[in-house]
Amino acid sequence: MSLRRCVKQDGLKSMMLFKHLTHSLASLSYWKHFESSESRGSNAFSFLHAIQSSGFFVSVVVLAEFFGLTLPLAQKLQAEHMDVLEAMKFVEATLASLREQRYKSTDTFKKIFKESEKLSMEMGTQINNPRTTNLQKNRSNFNSQTFEEYYRTAVYLPFMDFIIN
Repeated sequence: MSLRRCVKQDGLKSMMLFKHLTHSLASLSYWKHFESSESRGSNAFSFLHAIQSSGFFVSVVVLAEFFGLTLPLAQKLQAEHMDVLEAMKFVEATLASLREQRYKSTDTFKKIFKESEKLSMEMGTQINNPRTTNLQKNRSNFNSQTFEEYYRTAVYLPFMDFIIN
């Protein structure tokens, strides 16, 4: 079985678990029967709201793409018989691949964003921009024409820059 197929199957299993998680959190958010369950219900509601946000869906798909690129490196580095020079070459090759992804960020992110939209639709939500203001100090506040442009600028590019550097 190929590595990509394994990663794809793991992704499908994770999606099934994600659906069960959201269903369970929705159920927990209505609990008010037991002692101190009211705070658990509000915590479950807050967590449910957070994982159903547009930023979460985009971030999950960005991380899945990143881990898909770095999984062969992780497996190679964990091998029993690994030569240090060979490991360094593999690290450099992975970094070169990440730099290429960063350089082609507009095209690369289109695929990621479509996958994020698909994931959000499966969960019954839509991708949208967070509210922005004229004066924002504590979080991303980019002026963008599209949702895709906003999330590429606010999530994907900073993450890639952090990983590469």
